Amino acid sequence: MRSMEAIQRTLVTGLGMMALAGMAARAQAATATAVNLADFEGEEEPQVKYYPGTATWVSGDTYDNITQPSSGVFRMELRYNSTWWDGDRTDVTADDRGRAEVKGLGVHQLPGETFDYTTTWRTSAGYQGSGNFCHFFQIKGVDGDNGAPLITASIKAGVGTSNMQYWSGTMGASAVARSFTWSQATWQALKMRVKTANAGDLTGSAQASINGDAMSGVTGLEMYRTGTTEYRPKWGHYRSQTTATSMLGNDYIEHSNVTAAKYTGGASFAGYYKILNQTSGKALVVAGASTSNSAAVVVYDYNSNATANDEWQLLDIGSGYYRIINRLSGKDMVVQSASTSSGAGVIQYTYSSGTPTNDEWQMVDSGGGVFEIRNHNSGKNIQAMGTTNSSAVQQQTDDNAGDQRYQIVSIP
Repeated sequence: MRSMEAIQRTLVTGLGMMALAGMAARAQAATATAVNLADFEGEEEPQVKYYPGTATWVSGDTYDNITQPSSGVFRMELRYNSTWWDGDRTDVTADDRGRAEVKGLGVHQLPGETFDYTTTWRTSAGYQGSGNFCHFFQIKGVDGDNGAPLITASIKAGVGTSNMQYWSGTMGASAVARSFTWSQATWQALKMRVKTANAGDLTGSAQASINGDAMSGVTGLEMYRTGTTEYRPKWGHYRSQTTATSMLGNDYIEHSNVTAAKYTGGASFAGYYKILNQTSGKALVVAGASTSNSAAVVVYDYNSNATANDEWQLLDIGSGYYRIINRLSGKDMVVQSASTSSGAGVIQYTYSSGTPTNDEWQMVDSGGGVFEIRNHNSGKNIQAMGTTNSSAVQQQTDDNAGDQRYQIVSIP
């Protein structure tokens, strides 16, 4: 049975937005990140079941199709069998589809703005696309022509193919911006960058990055729904289903690293990354896979997820600064003792929301796909003090060399 908490989620939108506003005490975060279901504006989940044998509906279904297996992870399940299947919200006319989605995160996107939307997503084992439509992400108008989506990320029929599509203005059908592959029960990082542009304005675009590769898609076109003045994102599971889609079952799609952010140019980051030194190719890691305060950050061979001490979450805290949070320990990368001197060590420590700002970092684009990682408190850069495993990492004055330059590579 669906919990009272689940039934009331659409009533706590205001509380969710207040929580987002309070996440960064020092600055208003440019990126809205979903940690709990209450962070979204609302939910759209089935409350009816359709019985095709008798062409009848049963209303008032209380099964909880949208759940949260862990912090920041959201599961959208749709049930299907030969006798009955989940419907679309309370609609007792749409017998060919099921929907379990969350909608709205952070501020709405306006015409002429560019936004980045992210998800690290996966399907359940054995999942197959239903063939007509099977969306796991949408951008839709809040007003105006808000029936059809402006943007979708969709699984195509069967297994293995998906794409990002757009449906602008008076287009009679959607068109593909970028295609990409997927595998059942396998996490994939997807970042979508969309610029809206009204009729006659050929500056719109729809692009995507898959697991941190280069953005690609379509540019130089109109990107709007008629009469729409605001757009918002939706993450979830929305598919066609009929008596002919017998390959379907009780299937789910999960989303993590769910963010929405206004893009103003330059690099932007959200989610998990490996951070690789340009000179040595080695990763920034917490020594000994420690989870304790004051453990040193060093360079070491990246070990492809065997231990997550070499993986980091970049969390936007506003004004161009990020927290860098170790995936294993949950502790932040900081300059030891809030020192402003060259040679001070870089360690992990519990995040402090006040001053000093030795746990805040700026990603400075050095060109060629590499970045300096500059401390807010000291203005100095992270430097690898050697090229062998376990070499120390310190802060140093900018030396314009590869020992202070890093590739920041997105990972699931």
